[in-house]
Amino acid sequence: MQIKKFYILLSLIFFAQLAFGQKYQFRMNEPPKDSFFYRVTESIDFFIKSDESIDTSMELKVVDYKFLLKAKTSDTKQNFDVTIKNIFITKSDAEKPFLYDSKKINSGVSAKGYDKLINHNFDVNFDNLGNLETISGFNTIYEKDFGGADAFSTIDFGVVKDQVKSQFSNQTVEYVMRYFRYNYIEDSLEVGDYWMVTDTVYPSYGVISTMTYTLKEIKNNIAYLEIKADLKKDPNFKGIDMDMMHLKFNLQGQQEGLVLLDMNTGWVRKMSVAQRLTGKMTVFFIDPQGVTMKIEVKGATDYDMINY
Repeated sequence: MQIKKFYILLSLIFFAQLAFGQKYQFRMNEPPKDSFFYRVTESIDFFIKSDESIDTSMELKVVDYKFLLKAKTSDTKQNFDVTIKNIFITKSDAEKPFLYDSKKINSGVSAKGYDKLINHNFDVNFDNLGNLETISGFNTIYEKDFGGADAFSTIDFGVVKDQVKSQFSNQTVEYVMRYFRYNYIEDSLEVGDYWMVTDTVYPSYGVISTMTYTLKEIKNNIAYLEIKADLKKDPNFKGIDMDMMHLKFNLQGQQEGLVLLDMNTGWVRKMSVAQRLTGKMTVFFIDPQGVTMKIEVKGATDYDMINY
């Protein structure tokens, strides 16, 4: 009887080791369909604390992107035509609350600017390690399609163009899609293994993220990847100019999230990541010493592959 139990125990240990020791390789292959959609949801909340008050600013942005596979240029590269299908933006602060929904009729000069982005398309290229290699063609809208007299007067054109371009451009779209730049390691992984990626988050505030991706489990051909990151000040960040002010930030914090990755295709099915930053903001205007205030930033980003 004892011998039988001993062999059962050995077999359990053996099969457990087989399961734990299985190797997995991450590659971005062809998507599940030639045409598919991603919904990207971003929220960011600011809390600026002075001796007298706390000022808050909150923004939510939801954008639906349609991906169309144009060509597989080689065994390791894919080219996509990406189209903006819908935009929803809401901002809340003490001065100028704002709401835009492309599915509804909107009024106001700013809304006309966002209207012009709907059905705008651009090119994106990926390699099979998940690197977002290039984004091209997005900024053409600001040279060709954005200056119609039907939408803008000569007075407000420059203001609206700068406002929209600050949120939608080659650079900002690359930043939004930064989580596709996984830089998959070439080696195979076991459950429990990890790799690290250093990236810039909130480039306007000079924050560097050192992200650790850990393979937690494989279930139903879905890889569950845990994200944990330390957020620290970029030592090369010089600050930003805003109107007649110069702003410097000293922020640090943490980032956590979860990625659901389709093992058959290598594409993200769903991803959620959140971060919290605290620190100080110094405003330089007239006083050369500047005025320093405490600041807290809470942000979250979600990616969902959706059926449209």
